[in-house]
Amino acid sequence: MLETESILKRHTDLVVHKTEDGYALYNYRTRQVHFLNHTAAFFYELCDGNHTIAEAISIFKQHFECSGNVYEMILDLVKKFKDEEIIG
Repeated sequence: MLETESILKRHTDLVVHKTEDGYALYNYRTRQVHFLNHTAAFFYELCDGNHTIAEAISIFKQHFECSGNVYEMILDLVKKFKDEEIIG
């Protein structure tokens, strides 16, 4: 289970390219390419080492004016980013 007070920090082994649809990430360590849509790219930007998961959820909800509960969606995204070694 993820702790919502955990700090989100991007891996440094990534090369990031902005695209029309979001970001293309290349991970030197895993040699994988990941494509992030605009929504995922916005969240990726919050993984700068300065935000906790809870803070990122709050900022995300404000930016996208979400009225529903995005908590589980963000936790799933954090888990996916961790599994794919996009964040540590």
